[in-house]
Amino acid sequence: MSNKVPVFWSVGAAYSFLFNNFFEIIRLIWLPVAIIGIGTGVLFYTVFAGSVPSGSTQLPFDETIELIDEYANIIAAFGVAAFLMIFVITMAPYRIYFDLPRGESIFYLRFGLPEFRYFIFTILFQILLGLVTVLFGLLTEFLVPIFGGPSGSSLEISAYVPIIPAQISEQQMSSAALVYTLLILLQVVALIYLSIRLSLAPAIIAAERKVGLIRSWRLTRGNFWRIFIGLILLVISILLVFIIVFLLAGLLIALPFGLLGSLSTELLSDLEAQDISIGIGSLFTFLLLFLVQLCLLAVPLGMTTGFIGRAYEGCVEEE
Repeated sequence: MSNKVPVFWSVGAAYSFLFNNFFEIIRLIWLPVAIIGIGTGVLFYTVFAGSVPSGSTQLPFDETIELIDEYANIIAAFGVAAFLMIFVITMAPYRIYFDLPRGESIFYLRFGLPEFRYFIFTILFQILLGLVTVLFGLLTEFLVPIFGGPSGSSLEISAYVPIIPAQISEQQMSSAALVYTLLILLQVVALIYLSIRLSLAPAIIAAERKVGLIRSWRLTRGNFWRIFIGLILLVISILLVFIIVFLLAGLLIALPFGLLGSLSTELLSDLEAQDISIGIGSLFTFLLLFLVQLCLLAVPLGMTTGFIGRAYEGCVEEE
């Protein structure tokens, strides 16, 4: 029997899950987000900011490369830690949706748990995407020269535009450019198709404790267009929520600074007001930007989890 994923119910489930669990999502992701943010700031200040010459705003390119080489181990270690934190952040809403144990999410990255399985899935998924890209690269190398286009390292769109070699006719160049464009479009379609067919993997990882590639491929059979349309509607919904969050964030940032400026000007001398305003303003800016970042992360995480979770349940019910 063909599966019937309820598209609009899934989008509705995305909104419902987000609004019912918004603060719980923030509670689970704030610590790894803070670790990434603070670590990035400390690393940048320690490695780069302290080395910028006085009177300049940036390092010369060669000095930047030297610093990267000098601190390569530290940068690599932080990169790995931040990379692992991303899996903790991504799987946090799925712990809520499928009622898995929840605590300090920073301690979830252990062997056998959903975060580690999602890490394995991501590696495998990136390998699949890389194989698709290589395949279309080989097809491009083989087919485009047949139609009179360039080959090898010169095989790119810009090769068709500024100069047309004398030995190649304009018709041949048009044919080669058309083939190149079609191959690029086919590659995009293949990547989208692969992504949709494997989109249920995070839910499978959380619910069934499997890596989920083959299982997702089976569950999404007959449901590609429903999930594809649902994800398009989901993206539109997330953009609408983003607009609301940006408007609220603007008010939250503008109003305190306006009140702070007026109060400090009335109560203190100009110099004191300026110093205090700068200090308190910087603190407000950091805290508000951190809260805005959490909100902007929680919105797509929550809505995507709600949609994927409902789509997964619909596929399982009709399996």
